[in-house]
Amino acid sequence: MMRFECALYGARTMLWGLPLSGILLWLIYKGMVLGGGDIEFLFPWNSIGISMLGVFLVVFITTLYT
Repeated sequence: MMRFECALYGARTMLWGLPLSGILLWLIYKGMVLGGGDIEFLFPWNSIGISMLGVFLVVFITTLYT
């Protein structure tokens, strides 16, 4: 039951964090383009995946500790 509860906390964090980080990423990109940067927008799928694994790893370790 504790593992399920912690997994739900991690999933809820992802539901809030991923869209927010995508919006902030887009705003940073737009700011750089408006500042004169000649760059292409590329969504960092690998970094997002590593971050998601990190969150669930921390949740799993926390579950083992409790």
